[in-house]
Amino acid sequence: LGDVLLTTPIIETIRRHYPCAHIAFMTTPLTQAVVEGNPHLNEVIIYDRKKNHRSVFKTLLFALSLRKKRFDTAIVFNPNNRANWIIFLAGILKRIGYSRKTPYLLTDCLKDEKDKEEKSEAFYNEDFLPFIGITPPHSRNIFCAVSEKDEEKIASFLKTHQIHKKFVVFNVSASCPSKIWPAKNFALLAKLIYEKLNLDIVLIGREWDCERVKGLAGIPLTIAAESLNLGELTALFKKAFLHITNDTGPVHLASFVDTPAIVIFGRTLIGLGPKRWAPLKGNNTILQKDIGCHPCLAHYCKIDFDCLKSTKVEEVFHATQKYQKNLTG
Repeated sequence: LGDVLLTTPIIETIRRHYPCAHIAFMTTPLTQAVVEGNPHLNEVIIYDRKKNHRSVFKTLLFALSLRKKRFDTAIVFNPNNRANWIIFLAGILKRIGYSRKTPYLLTDCLKDEKDKEEKSEAFYNEDFLPFIGITPPHSRNIFCAVSEKDEEKIASFLKTHQIHKKFVVFNVSASCPSKIWPAKNFALLAKLIYEKLNLDIVLIGREWDCERVKGLAGIPLTIAAESLNLGELTALFKKAFLHITNDTGPVHLASFVDTPAIVIFGRTLIGLGPKRWAPLKGNNTILQKDIGCHPCLAHYCKIDFDCLKSTKVEEVFHATQKYQKNLTG
């Protein structure tokens, strides 16, 4: 999710420079909602490698179907063997990507230096722009479509759960254990915010993670879990006072609607940190502790992710207090 959201600024940039071009975006069913409804795209193409296009034969047929569209140029933003083969077999003349994972299938290659973490993932994507005659602008314009129906769904959701005052959205899950702040910490934080700041809390993430945090907190918490589509989730963030989250994709949706976020990072391995993955814009607070693990083993950690645990509940609570004071002050 985060990868695709941080690719959306480049779509607007290309459209601005090539207003008459036919621009398509190939993605998976998991992230198709991010780009559907994007006003700068003519077409969204779905490649489902886990189901409909799992076999080599189905992938070949998919590539041949692209050949009929007669694209001039393709950019592969994340090194991917299948994507490189697809655009090669589709007969696309200019094929741009990174110089690893079947680079011989490409016509133009860029050295992958993301592991140096010198800038945002979005700005690394823009490094491809000179290949198509565009000077990288460092755009921060993330996009995700939010419909009137999405807004109405969230208004109904908040009314149903009797959330009439300011509320905070907690994301208590992430794609990897190395990115997940302990459930007991989220629970203690929720209790402090609810009792001392008089703010309601909505939990998103995996159902079992949300249920565990709610059980440990012992206070009224509203669970949205994964019940909302991306447009609805964005509409929820738009209504929220604050987003408190692990290092995970939905934080970029909060950034899109200018909702501030407190983001808890753990691992310090270069290439996985906030300089590359923090929200592109907004009044955000990044919390990360370097506990001296050099090199950081990230998801292969041998000490139970102590870097995450080193960010204390009190620190996150004090950061929340500052946002509330700024709002009321």
